[in-house]
Amino acid sequence: MLKFCMPVPALLQENPAAHQLQCARKIVAILFRATGLTAILRAEPEVIVGAANWISFDAGQPISLDAVLRLTEPGGRPAFLPDVFRRRRVARSRTNPSLHLTNLDSGQPLRGHVDAHYWASYPLAHAAEFLTRKTAEPSNLLQRLQT
Repeated sequence: MLKFCMPVPALLQENPAAHQLQCARKIVAILFRATGLTAILRAEPEVIVGAANWISFDAGQPISLDAVLRLTEPGGRPAFLPDVFRRRRVARSRTNPSLHLTNLDSGQPLRGHVDAHYWASYPLAHAAEFLTRKTAEPSNLLQRLQT
């Protein structure tokens, strides 16, 4: 079966940063749906692509750690686990790529970023990403999610 690539709109061809931002928004939307975060958030998160391709988001409302830890995958397993080192305010999704929620129970709007690899499944890839402070382009992560 042949697969055909959709043509990239001319504006995005001329502006690669706009293309990467569009991909980043799609990634965050897919991961929020997959983890159930869309059920507890009232609005779409604001997404940016920062230096070294980091996808960051601000969800616009505070979220509690308890609410996040109650979210489950379709099979019933927890969608998020508390961070190994900062169990009180940080959680990571079990998805790959993974959501890293960094300020739960702070009273501030939920913030976080996307890690290209879920640390428990891909510890070396996650460590390399952490140590180099660089991650995959959003377009590459989106392609990985869609295959």
